[in-house]
Amino acid sequence: MTPISDALVLVLDEGSPLSELDRGGVFGRRSSLWKALGERHGRLVLVSHDRGEAVASAKSLAGSIGAECVCDEQGTYAHEHMDRAAIRVAKLLKGCESVVVQTVGLMASPTAVAVASELSRGGCRVALVAEAEDLWSRQSIGEFGPTSRAALKAAFREQLACTSAHVVLAGCGPVADDLVWRFNLSADRVRVVPLPVVEPGRSVPAEAREKCLVLAFGPATHRARLEIAVEAVAMLRRADCPDARLKVLLGGPEASGLMARAESLNVPLEIVGNPTADEVDSALSRCTVLVHTSTSETNPYGVFRAMAVGTPVLLAVDPLCALEVVHGVSGLRMPAEPEALERALAGLLVDAPWRDSLGGAGRERVAQERGVRVACEAILAAQAFALDVAARAGRGVCPQMVLASEGLAELGPQESAQAWARAIAEFLGRVGDNRPAYASALAGALGGLNGPARSAPAA
Repeated sequence: MTPISDALVLVLDEGSPLSELDRGGVFGRRSSLWKALGERHGRLVLVSHDRGEAVASAKSLAGSIGAECVCDEQGTYAHEHMDRAAIRVAKLLKGCESVVVQTVGLMASPTAVAVASELSRGGCRVALVAEAEDLWSRQSIGEFGPTSRAALKAAFREQLACTSAHVVLAGCGPVADDLVWRFNLSADRVRVVPLPVVEPGRSVPAEAREKCLVLAFGPATHRARLEIAVEAVAMLRRADCPDARLKVLLGGPEASGLMARAESLNVPLEIVGNPTADEVDSALSRCTVLVHTSTSETNPYGVFRAMAVGTPVLLAVDPLCALEVVHGVSGLRMPAEPEALERALAGLLVDAPWRDSLGGAGRERVAQERGVRVACEAILAAQAFALDVAARAGRGVCPQMVLASEGLAELGPQESAQAWARAIAEFLGRVGDNRPAYASALAGALGGLNGPARSAPAA
């Protein structure tokens, strides 16, 4: 079978290095997909921000799927590793005629654009594919507000990824529609691919589970709205199930307040601060039902992972969250109110056949729509199309002003000036005969920047 390209480069963001993905089970969930994708390309390279002792682990993980790994052995700032990683990947793939660079999430866009740009400068035909499983900016807005640094940073990275990429992979239809509208994208450049990929595990019947154990995924933050689950379980204990208890996977800044609220309502609550993959799998196999209360999510991993092992799911979230969950068929969807959740929980806890019916239907839906084979074929088709788009475009990927989002605050005045000079020089190299006019206009604009500094919004 003819390879799609000479190499596939998968780029992770600084908040999700390989070693951390492995601990949380994400690497195990994605590794079979990455391996299958890599087998259709000449080589597979992973770019990760692992540093220090984690480097050896990251390279071992990459090797387990036949991939080479570029890590941050020098333990530097994220933006410095981004620059070095791009040069190292270009040297590693010297001689390759075609390469697909794909982000693992939109937050990896600065590094991915830098890598793709460096490869393009070396004369390689490069296709950039952006993976948009969900919109982190939407979640940051729900957590910190629309003008927060976190929301603005996420929005910048999403824009950089979507406007630079030849093809964008959206996790579901609503995400695709949002991206097309936000960034004025051509609809044929946005492909819907079912992510996250979840392979069905061993289905655990209702009678084999711990009775009255309600499970929820964190993190314990404002956006997760876990206090709704606590209050629902408190009402359940007073009425239909005095033994009901709640377990939350993943802590957060609201964990202590959540524990205090649970104690005041006499609700047994366990919070697993940083669960391992085995702890997550064990909890999903033992619980009676999974309750998901977080807002601003369309593709919550925890919901699909629960469905994969036949755990009935109860959603108290936005209408676009986990569209595979059809009320009364493959799960329950209720208003985000304690009273509504309590009624649903009361009905589920006394009806084991109903729980098995919902769990079985959810597991079948996940197997049909979110398996490795389905996702792999869709992504491979998108990668081949992206290479065709890149060939027709006749130009490489350009590193837009990626320095604007981060990194410069840690540099001194001279280092910062040099970094901006490199970015501006890159831009001027793309304006052809108009370079003097652009340079003059930029010089004038820079001359007017000596006014009072504005403080950045809080995260």
